[in-house]
Amino acid sequence: MQKIKQLAKDTIFYGVGSAAQKVIGLFMFPIYTRLLSKGEFGIQDLMSSALAIISSVLILGMDSGASRYYYDSEDGQAKKLVLSTWLWTQLALTTLATALLIIFAPALCGLLFKDASLSIYFRLAVANLPFIQFLAVAYLALRLGFKSKTYSIVIVSGMLIQALFCILFVTAFRWGILGVFYGQLIGNVVKFVIAVAVTRHAYAFALSKNLFKRILAFGVPFVPASVSLWLLNYSNRLFLVRSNSMEDIGILSAAMRVGSIVAFAITAFRTAWGPFAFSIANDRDLSRNTYSKVLTYYSMLISLAMVLLSVFAREIILILATSSYRSASSLVIYTCLSPTLWGATYIVGMGFQLEKKTYHVTVMTLIGAVANIGLNFLLIPSMGVEGAAIATLVGNFVTLLYSYFIGRRHMKLVFNARSLLFVSILMGMVVVAGRIADAAFFDWSMILLSLKVGLLMLFCAFSFFLNRKEWIGLGSNLKREIFRRIIRVPR
Repeated sequence: MQKIKQLAKDTIFYGVGSAAQKVIGLFMFPIYTRLLSKGEFGIQDLMSSALAIISSVLILGMDSGASRYYYDSEDGQAKKLVLSTWLWTQLALTTLATALLIIFAPALCGLLFKDASLSIYFRLAVANLPFIQFLAVAYLALRLGFKSKTYSIVIVSGMLIQALFCILFVTAFRWGILGVFYGQLIGNVVKFVIAVAVTRHAYAFALSKNLFKRILAFGVPFVPASVSLWLLNYSNRLFLVRSNSMEDIGILSAAMRVGSIVAFAITAFRTAWGPFAFSIANDRDLSRNTYSKVLTYYSMLISLAMVLLSVFAREIILILATSSYRSASSLVIYTCLSPTLWGATYIVGMGFQLEKKTYHVTVMTLIGAVANIGLNFLLIPSMGVEGAAIATLVGNFVTLLYSYFIGRRHMKLVFNARSLLFVSILMGMVVVAGRIADAAFFDWSMILLSLKVGLLMLFCAFSFFLNRKEWIGLGSNLKREIFRRIIRVPR
């Protein structure tokens, strides 16, 4: 019971840290869209995407390797040696890579982005790499030491400091897009200082060559999955910048900010799902029935959130951004669906996870990334930014299909496929109707609002009709849980 309480506490604190990052990012969105041009906003998103992919490659899966050998160590000194070995080798590799990337920045930008003038932003972005990689070590050290509260405090305080620097340089100093990059760099330096102060006792000035080989050997197989996941969700920027304008990346980034509202809910679900799913795994009948019901509830609730955000996408964009980003509203359904499909893989793929055949995660992300990249080649030249969003959506759909068909070999989930199909069709019809309404009313009006409210109510009514038993059951469970907590009745 004590272990379960510890897990629950850790889950809450880790969830707070993750939520704070997304909330701060959403808070920065309207600031950037009002003080930066669409092209500048696109540059910021492009460099963030490139930095994420480079970081995932440079870490070489050693975070997984360090986690593996940390708990094999019997005493504090041995655990410290594991982290120290990863830290010093990681910093040496990252420092060398950063120096090379800065030196050859013009050539790389010309090759990757077809624009060598972006090298100044690229250099400022990659200058963050040593600090980002150290923070990865520090954050893992806190997690491995079960210091979830400290972890959450460091994450939140660091993000706030970085956001304040960005706001200061962009608004007060009027440095434009350069202010964003300088703010991020200085913010990461400050986060680095905080992390050193908090975790300095977790390392030593020592490393083990033999231990490094074992950590690397364990971690390298995870690299393809990590890189594929980033390519699945970020490679479309590399195709857009070569085929279209930087403004298109800005439009896509704005749509993804709205979609991140759904992604935040899915991240919270995933944080709680893993421990819960494995806690009942020994009882196969119970787990199968529970997973099936969770899949149904997941589909019901997320579809409602997607329709809400998609139908009112134009209004949300105008509130969070400006009218110049109006076209991003048509992409919101794609940026909502993509993380939704990825989140569903964690449910339908529980069968192979319970059998410890987690190599399927690597396979499915590789297949999804290949599908995404192939469709980027095909769709972006003719469809532009919408083609990029569709390519990412299809890539995530491919991963879901793979996860579903492989997962059902080990555990067949039972759910109402007919109801899910009807809800999906209805969702598509409502979203299309919302886009037609937006096209018919260029200026906002009460008539347009009434139409959209009517569409939302129509979807809710049909969704309830098709899944009335599930909705009633979900409502009863929620009321019972609220009542139990209010009067503190034990389970």
